[in-house]
Amino acid sequence: MANKPENLIHPSFGPCEVNSTLLAIKWRRPMSDSDVGKAIANSDASLNVSDSKNSEPAEKVIEINNSSTLSWTTTKGLAKSMQTASANPDVEWVSPVYRAVNAEKGERSLFAINPTVLILTAAADSAIDIVSVESSAEVDTVRTNIMKGFVVYKFPKGNAVETSQKLSAMSEIAGLPNAISLENVPYLSPLCGCGCASPKNSHKSKPCGCMPAALIPNDPLFANQWGLQRVEAPNGWSITKGDPNVVIAVLDQGVDLLHPDLNLWPISYSTITHTNNGSSVGNHGTACAGIIGAKMDNALGLAGLAPECKVMAIATNFADTEVAEGLFFAADNGAKVVSMSFGVYPSWNYWNFAIIEAALQYCYERDVCLIAATGNENQAISRFPATDPRTFGIGGSNRADERHRVGDSSIEPFWGACYGPDVDVVAPCLEIPTTDRLGGAGYTATDYTLRFNGTSSATPHVAALAGLILSLCPKLTVTQVYQIIGETCDKINAGTYMYLATTGKPFSTWHNEVGYGRINVERALLAAKKCCQTPCGCSDGGKCSVCTPEPEDCCVSPCEPAWLTDENCLVWYEDKFFRVPIRRDNNVAAGSNFKDAPMIEFRLTYEHRMCLLGKQHGPLLFTTTLLPGETVRLYHSDRYRRITSTQQRYSVQTTFMQFLQVVHEARASGSINALSEVLTSSKSGSSGGSGGGFFVGLFGFGGGSSSSSSGSVSSRSEIDVHFASEQFNQSVVQSSLLTHAERSVVVSTYEDKETLDVSVRTIHNDNECRAVTYFVRQVMELYSMSTKLSDIKYRIVFPNVPDEWRAINDTDWLPPAIRDFILDELRLLPKIGTAVIRPRPISIPTDGVVYDPELANCCSCEPEKAAAIGIRLEKQKAEAMKACLEVQSLEMELKRREMLLAKGDMRPFESVQTTPTPSD
Repeated sequence: MANKPENLIHPSFGPCEVNSTLLAIKWRRPMSDSDVGKAIANSDASLNVSDSKNSEPAEKVIEINNSSTLSWTTTKGLAKSMQTASANPDVEWVSPVYRAVNAEKGERSLFAINPTVLILTAAADSAIDIVSVESSAEVDTVRTNIMKGFVVYKFPKGNAVETSQKLSAMSEIAGLPNAISLENVPYLSPLCGCGCASPKNSHKSKPCGCMPAALIPNDPLFANQWGLQRVEAPNGWSITKGDPNVVIAVLDQGVDLLHPDLNLWPISYSTITHTNNGSSVGNHGTACAGIIGAKMDNALGLAGLAPECKVMAIATNFADTEVAEGLFFAADNGAKVVSMSFGVYPSWNYWNFAIIEAALQYCYERDVCLIAATGNENQAISRFPATDPRTFGIGGSNRADERHRVGDSSIEPFWGACYGPDVDVVAPCLEIPTTDRLGGAGYTATDYTLRFNGTSSATPHVAALAGLILSLCPKLTVTQVYQIIGETCDKINAGTYMYLATTGKPFSTWHNEVGYGRINVERALLAAKKCCQTPCGCSDGGKCSVCTPEPEDCCVSPCEPAWLTDENCLVWYEDKFFRVPIRRDNNVAAGSNFKDAPMIEFRLTYEHRMCLLGKQHGPLLFTTTLLPGETVRLYHSDRYRRITSTQQRYSVQTTFMQFLQVVHEARASGSINALSEVLTSSKSGSSGGSGGGFFVGLFGFGGGSSSSSSGSVSSRSEIDVHFASEQFNQSVVQSSLLTHAERSVVVSTYEDKETLDVSVRTIHNDNECRAVTYFVRQVMELYSMSTKLSDIKYRIVFPNVPDEWRAINDTDWLPPAIRDFILDELRLLPKIGTAVIRPRPISIPTDGVVYDPELANCCSCEPEKAAAIGIRLEKQKAEAMKACLEVQSLEMELKRREMLLAKGDMRPFESVQTTPTPSD
């Protein structure tokens, strides 16, 4: 599948020029360089690669965005090469390479377009019928479900670019921002670092000068991990090494899932194949993952900064839509942190930032920490997404504890970390040992590299620290995590950098070169630990101190039941009938008056859904406070059971549906007679229902296949899905209110003698010195509401024409003029599948009530009783302290005997009296 090699008007970037010498090829399966060479041997194309292995570069290497599933080739004949490549069964798609006219000059701005994918915003998708523009288009349900607010379409013919040109000209979406997005793949890698093999002249590391470590792992390469020692990771590990339930997503080129030294989350994902397989398509992701989650104390390789947290592998080729998809997936599948060691500048003009910003917002709203690299251009401007206010921008520091810059004293003075207003903190970014792909497939011939670099290597340091902080205190918000990291940084090189209070940098003093400073793991974890701890409230009495128990906090309401899935829904189908006279030249058909003119009658079927979200507390019915030892009997009854006989009683849900049937029919017909009868019969003691008519409501409103007065409409506005949704919603709201009134519950401390069906509950306060207040609330069910146009059928209303309903695509039997007339009318009708989701849920009462107790502090005790309780607590405190001192005494005796044995004293041990003996 191939795009035509010609210039185009891009829906996001405007005019774009084609590059006649480059070609992008997407493979259906992972391909090695030799496989690619064989596949393109019969064409005039050749693989375009960056040779950065096994040599010490003279300048920062800029890598081409090749992966095992994506190849960039040079060619002399673009059209011929595209035709040859498209014929290869291993090729998924082929694309020419473009550069936006307004983009920065040079290779950095080159990109290809995936011709099999087009993405619309939800608003644009509801405004147009894309299938009418391109019949082969179909919704990619997997990607659409992941990318909230967007609809992803697949184009099997590979004509997404051509379709985007047609859609851009449509007035329905002309005013919608970023309505159309193509999948844009960068030519040069947006990664912020590379792993370099050890050069021929190995560099001898200077001593890092760290304080003695509190926890030294047995991993052989730990001695080379100067970065972890510099940020006080060993001391931090004595506080926590992470929590396996804290997941850190590495959004990158995937991770080697078979690497034995990586602690991986079982769920991974590929935004390339859209499957749960985050395997490597390049080297970079495995290196980032090792800095975060390499296993510790396994006598293998090296240690990660958060060795017991889990790493979620997400593979991408860095198309803008793939990056967004990866962010959506991470947020929906348990990630608490996302590490992004990549980024682009707006001047390159090949990413639609809006679609990625929507994904960043989705993550931020779900308290996912977003850690992003600033870039390696040695300039005071960072790459996106580090420039986004929802992310934490990470710069790089060298062994001298200063910003790594061009011309410094480091081993790689030819590049520098970006700095400026978007840098929040820095972390080590040079000579970072980490994991590599297995079997020599990565940066080196071994399973590890000692020279991973760039802000790409600094970023996973900070992502791992965020994971450690959340391991201690999982309830922290994103802002609180950022604050802890910022406030606990080391103010490195204070003699050169003057840290000042800065607008927009609220967490600490800040400097343009290094932000808040270089991260310090130990200080950050101590701050997080302090943030999560609740003070004991008693004086510090040493190791054996015992705190007097404090009164418990007030009890809170019981946890809500687990929210149920969308399959627990009540569904109604409603038919509306809309007639249109068949006209000829804007006049009624000749030889007939208006009533006798042939008509097209459309039957529009709307699906109304009420889906159970869960239960919640309703209004407060009764409150009572019990003093210590007090007992009360509470009687509760409901109005419904008092006015109905046993044979006429229904569930609350049945009562609601009875009301809904009558209310909606009355609203649709414009008559209140039926509703008045039901309300009158309810007041007089009947069941409040409409008998057999209720069961009709279960299957649908309207009248089957024939039109009825309640279902026939004369205005196009009445068949709009929003109108149908609003009309049904009003009926539901009114029915809900009627049900609330019908099924009201009364709670009291006395029994109504006239009530035969009364439930009673006895409650007793067993607390010695605290009052208990009970709040009695009715339990409510909460429903979401939506309306969708599920089907449209038509029939011809005219003598001697079969009076049967037909599907809208069944028009071949009609004369061409009538068929064209029907198709024209269909364009004016709502589109099948158009849905409206109501923003506010609906609550319906249940038969149940809930008793929420709240404990009051010691406010109802007599002084003598309170004093007795205090004496008992002090006695328990003394006994606990005595037990602790006895244990300490035994520990000291054990150490004494061990010391005697160490000196070679083999005499029998003399017993040591640990407790005083009472005197005679």
